[in-house]
Amino acid sequence: MAIPLILGGLAIVSGLISAGAHFSAKDNREKAQPIYDNSNEKRLYTNQKLENKTEETKKVSENLGDSKKSRFLLFRIRQFLCPLLKYEIAIPEHE
Repeated sequence: MAIPLILGGLAIVSGLISAGAHFSAKDNREKAQPIYDNSNEKRLYTNQKLENKTEETKKVSENLGDSKKSRFLLFRIRQFLCPLLKYEIAIPEHE
């Protein structure tokens, strides 16, 4: 008869320990929630800044590419025109 009472007492003690752990975990969660929210806001802010810088970098690289293309085109035009300008080209006059 003593065994059922001991097992019952252990079950009650085990239940009380579980309830205490539950309340402790709830307190820890409530303390951690503001830290999590703050971290999440920082993450979102940092991601937005990163996206903005990425867009700026894309625009700059596109402009750089256009600038290089323009400089190359001007270089090729000069290469073509310089030899022609060395010769005097007779332009017929209209009557």
